[in-house]
Amino acid sequence: MGQRHQAYLIARVVAHGATKATYRCVAAWHHQWSYGRLPPRGVRRFIDLASNRYNAEIILEELKNIEGKYGAVGPLQPRIPDIPLPFSTFLLGCAFNVNLDALDGVYASGYDFLNSTMDAAMTPSQGDNNDGITVIDITDPSNIAYCHASLGYIESPSWPYPSKAPVSGEEYANAYETDFDEGDDTLQILNAARIIPLHVLAEAWPQDFKSDSPAPTVAAVEPTAIPSLVELALSSGVKKAIEDDDLSSLNAFLLDPSKVLAILDILRTQEVYSPPALRLIAQLFPKNLSSVDLSGFRLTTEDLVTVLSSEEFCETETLNLSRNINVRFETITKIASTFPKINRVIVYQTSISVEDIDGLERPVLESLPFLVHPARFELRENARTTSEPGFSFYSSPGIFSNVQNAISIPLQLVNLDLIVHGLSDYLAAVLISAQGRSGGGLGNCQIATMSIFSAAPRKEGQSWGKRTVLFVPTPSQNVLKQGWIFVCSLDSYDPEGYYGFLRPTPPSSAGDKTTYEIHDFDSFLVQMKAEGYGDAPEPLATKVKSQIEAIRIVQLAKMQPSQPDLAGGEGPEVDNTANIMRLLMGSMRVGSAAANSPGLASGSEGFRLIKESELPGNGNRW
Repeated sequence: MGQRHQAYLIARVVAHGATKATYRCVAAWHHQWSYGRLPPRGVRRFIDLASNRYNAEIILEELKNIEGKYGAVGPLQPRIPDIPLPFSTFLLGCAFNVNLDALDGVYASGYDFLNSTMDAAMTPSQGDNNDGITVIDITDPSNIAYCHASLGYIESPSWPYPSKAPVSGEEYANAYETDFDEGDDTLQILNAARIIPLHVLAEAWPQDFKSDSPAPTVAAVEPTAIPSLVELALSSGVKKAIEDDDLSSLNAFLLDPSKVLAILDILRTQEVYSPPALRLIAQLFPKNLSSVDLSGFRLTTEDLVTVLSSEEFCETETLNLSRNINVRFETITKIASTFPKINRVIVYQTSISVEDIDGLERPVLESLPFLVHPARFELRENARTTSEPGFSFYSSPGIFSNVQNAISIPLQLVNLDLIVHGLSDYLAAVLISAQGRSGGGLGNCQIATMSIFSAAPRKEGQSWGKRTVLFVPTPSQNVLKQGWIFVCSLDSYDPEGYYGFLRPTPPSSAGDKTTYEIHDFDSFLVQMKAEGYGDAPEPLATKVKSQIEAIRIVQLAKMQPSQPDLAGGEGPEVDNTANIMRLLMGSMRVGSAAANSPGLASGSEGFRLIKESELPGNGNRW
């Protein structure tokens, strides 16, 4: 059952033992119900996510992290892991299954995230498919290429294209005789993107695709190539300038951007840096850069403090320190305490371990809220189920939901700004769903809640589709035992619906049950402040309270949607849209909206606080 479609990420990387980069699959995703407009929209949303430079930086780091490690294609040894690029795979799944920016409501499809991931070593023909595939080339995230293709059989009313031939998003949607909504700019975005040619598909999956056109020649990587005379002269000049402490001899080179890059590469090969070398590194970067790439330099913590103290870096906020074994736990803590403007540090392939990341204390994490380390994006076989959850989301008992589908933010990453933004995004989607404007699967869609609660707070004017992704929230076995739990239920088992912020109290002795404190949103904020998390961001906290009230109005109206007329018949359906809009715009006080909304069921609470009898351990289906 379904309209099954698979999406793949490919990229040009150097395989194990190879000297040139070739295309291979690096991520695979299964969608149980995607056809017509849906796959092109998924591509468009992935392009949006990749256009965010913070996301793009991590995509590139993940690609560099697999260079030279795995077989060229498929399961060739050394075999590539099932999910070699967890962050990029997460973006792919979120893009294809979730959209809070949809013109026609909320789109949330699927249930369990990990069940939709597939093996990166598989070929498209091994997928359970009846509506074709999507392929996205992420070699350059700023210049995404894509295509759709059939795999022989496809459930399109009229598929006019050859089997396995790459087609555009517009061609794919046309074959299903579907149009895009007015105002939907999906095709405008996709028409500006490159279409992946057949020879690239054949290179990535030679078992499934054949091409008569030869692939363009890609220059081989020759690590033992003999340097040119110009390169030798430049290297010699840099070495002499450093030894003589006479950097002015390099001034002529500093006017040529290509020479600047060459000098940086020369300096990356050094094992030890003298004071003149550190001054040269600082001089090679333009002043007031917000983002500085020091990856590949073997700078020690002391070296980094010296370089970053230069006036050139006074405006630096993002720092890439990847591929440097001298970057350690103390490097992060020193940067956090010394350079308050830096709030994002990227540390792939360093000496910082998962345990180091787990050991970072709140002051460091508050100084570096956008710290990027592979531990933040773990999935499946290497995911840590022992991390202590700090804030969890649980869509309470429904047909599909259970505690395994709950998602958690590790205690370390708990940030009130992030949580309140996530709650506002989620409740906005719940309100749309409650009003019947699509999004019906939201409560059971783990993929949606992972998408929502992984996002950094957005800047003014930034769309949700172009959000910065900070980490991957993962299921936790301890979700009902530790940390805060936000529970939200809106399903057929309780037409009113309920929500609550729960804090578990461990049993005092063996055999006792875990008990729970129940808090509403205001009380939750008070408790969080008492725990040292500060005040909630305004006006967003007020908006969250208004959203809860608006959902309550909608649920109450559902229970008594119309009033009898004088003749005893059924009167017109009551429309409380105006009150809902006034509430969300801040012109109606929270708590008075329901009292001023006609036609609501009396004796009912609508979207209410969870009751003690509905908590885990009381015979309920948690």
